[in-house]
Amino acid sequence: MKAAAGFLLLEVLVALTLTALGITAWMQGQASALQQSRISAHRTMALMLATELAETLRASPAQAPAMTHAGPFAGVLPAPPAACQPSTCDALAWAQADLLQWRDRVRQSLPSGSSQLSVDPLARSARISVGWHEPAGWAHTAQTPAYLRCPDAWAAPAPAPSSAPAVRCLLMEVAW
Repeated sequence: MKAAAGFLLLEVLVALTLTALGITAWMQGQASALQQSRISAHRTMALMLATELAETLRASPAQAPAMTHAGPFAGVLPAPPAACQPSTCDALAWAQADLLQWRDRVRQSLPSGSSQLSVDPLARSARISVGWHEPAGWAHTAQTPAYLRCPDAWAAPAPAPSSAPAVRCLLMEVAW
């Protein structure tokens, strides 16, 4: 009888161990899925913001060169101008006010959101870059597609520590 009781205890311990391993694997899968979902949501938001700016550029191509901006990742935004009303603003001031509002939306919509815009008026085209921070471990690799590469100005000079957040980017080229 004692041998049977000992065998039953061993079966229960093995069953508990297997159950614990299964629950651990399931929880790791859930955490990974949640992180991928967050990355996908950030990428979708970046795409929506870049598309919004592309439509603004197409709507007023003459003002596009005045909207060019570049700088370090997550740099300080310039002070917003006084309220721009159609009767008090010219087209250039209106375009710059639109740009500052858009850059503010990038900052508010993405973690440490930042942007760059370079306009080529002769080619009637522009390159929009939107960047944000993601948790460590999700850095780009050599296989990263070109539309997800960051501008050179945002590249870290040395490899970041494994606990540092990684910069993710979305690049959109637009012509009008």
